[in-house]
Amino acid sequence: MQDRTLWFANCGDSRALVGKKDGTVRFATHDHKPASPSERSRIEGSGGTVDLMQGQYRVCGNLNLSRALGDLRYKDRTKPREEHVISGVPDVSEVTLEEDDEYVIL
Repeated sequence: MQDRTLWFANCGDSRALVGKKDGTVRFATHDHKPASPSERSRIEGSGGTVDLMQGQYRVCGNLNLSRALGDLRYKDRTKPREEHVISGVPDVSEVTLEEDDEYVIL
């Protein structure tokens, strides 16, 4: 944290929330889901598929997330990390804390 600014690196199923004194929360990150247009485009551009299976979108008929540090069988080391079917490259978000923010959950 610098001053009142926090940075979060989010990859896969990780999530960050900021809780306020009145009991409400705001998301500081967003989930990486295969059905989102940007993730689907990246996955398909990397040679993977996004399949609807029993009501959930799955990458290559298996995973229901599109970014993770593990899942090495979906990583081609001859390509840049951003071009892996399951990418380990996080999104980085910046959140400025407000006076009524009380806690952060990771």
